[in-house]
Amino acid sequence: MREISGEKFRSKVRSSTASTSTINSSLEFYDPSSINAIQTEVTPLAFSNTEGASLAARIIGRYYNDGTPGGGLIGDIVAQVLIGLSGTDPVGAWGVYKCTDSACNVLEFLSTGTFAKPITLGETYTLFLAWDGSQFTFKIDDEVVSYTPTTSINPPNGPFRLIGTQVFHPTGQEATLEALFDDVIVNLRPGIVDFDGDRKADITVWRPGDGYWYVISSKDGSILSEQWGSGALGDIAVAGDYDGDGTTDCAVLRPGDFAYWYVYRSSDGGVDTVQWGSSTLDDKPVPGDYDGDGKTDIGVWRPGDGFWHIISSKDGSTISQQWGAGYAPYNDVPAPGDYDGDGKTDCAVWRPGDGYWYILKSSDGEVISQQWGSSALNDVLVPGDYDGDGKTDIAVWRPAEGYWYIISSKDGSILSQQWGAGYAPYNDVPVPGDYDGDGITDFAVWRTVDGFWYVLKSSDGGVISQQWGWGLDPINDEPISQSIW
Repeated sequence: MREISGEKFRSKVRSSTASTSTINSSLEFYDPSSINAIQTEVTPLAFSNTEGASLAARIIGRYYNDGTPGGGLIGDIVAQVLIGLSGTDPVGAWGVYKCTDSACNVLEFLSTGTFAKPITLGETYTLFLAWDGSQFTFKIDDEVVSYTPTTSINPPNGPFRLIGTQVFHPTGQEATLEALFDDVIVNLRPGIVDFDGDRKADITVWRPGDGYWYVISSKDGSILSEQWGSGALGDIAVAGDYDGDGTTDCAVLRPGDFAYWYVYRSSDGGVDTVQWGSSTLDDKPVPGDYDGDGKTDIGVWRPGDGFWHIISSKDGSTISQQWGAGYAPYNDVPAPGDYDGDGKTDCAVWRPGDGYWYILKSSDGEVISQQWGSSALNDVLVPGDYDGDGKTDIAVWRPAEGYWYIISSKDGSILSQQWGAGYAPYNDVPVPGDYDGDGITDFAVWRTVDGFWYVLKSSDGGVISQQWGWGLDPINDEPISQSIW
């Protein structure tokens, strides 16, 4: 059974004593090779399995081929994260398998495991599966497991991605599984500014003088405008997807002894007003998805003690983490991003004195320490996913020459590209984002003197040139792009 109602997908499978072949109730994704990460909420509604059938409510796909000869799907590698298995009660699990026949009806188990979190019918769980080209990441809620292949990695012969339920090769076993899938997110990109929900960054400015947001929709070129915030009150634009509907929300932080966040929800037009942070303590806004639920969390970094203070959008709990030092002689600058590709924003800082990045990985608590960039050369931090592996890459833009310098998280190689000019009379500002929707951050600048946006598309090398906004007096528009410092 498959039913889509109220933007939720209800999937049910049932086998009987007469069942001898696999039973599926699934939704398959278009253009699977372009999808490197899927996240969905799953609520198991019914589970009956007294005869040992193999059941799964899951995210699954074929991601690469290990080079085994034979044709068809032989050598293709399948990965899944699921709720189910063959016991009388459902459990959370993950697995990596190899197709050993041309139709992939027979699988060799490469690596499997279960999650510790107990599964209760009627409760909702967040499942996540990502492939960055060299490693799988599996998650159920906050539990994370990774798997790194030891064989060669080649394009799959039969790529696919899907969500749904399955009874795998029952042999006359009676079993039932029903689950509800909701809030499906593909290729998590919380950093882009996407007001129309098409998974492409929209060219956007915020005008402090009147508080208007002006947006060119990448979907159809239409103009969107919304009044939200006030430059006269010192508001700072902090756009993000705070309600998790896949669309960027207009939001501002109003400084004060008790700073307030004002979020205009795109999902229902409601308003969230939250007191968090203090300008007296020089708190810096660092919104991001720190709990991995697909929603932007309200967060600040306090330079005086280096603490990150986050409100989890998942349950309203507070997260506090000491990382970095904003005082002399360190003078760290926050540089949050998902550097380990687990779907969560990592606490990270850049130290101007020596150019070192210090990243605390949310996946395993390990630290990345990397020298990159120079304050003497006025480098600007522009972290983003420039290699399309689902991880934030360490990157800087050098204004004096307009070069972008990037360390690929995929293989450690160095990427460089000249784009823009940070010197007079141009005074470009970097505005990186995924403007063409291919899952790769594009090089882009906004020219303050005439308001032109220049975007170098990673998909085909084409250029977007668009006048939008004005950076000089008396307008003083501010370009809105993914977080840069």
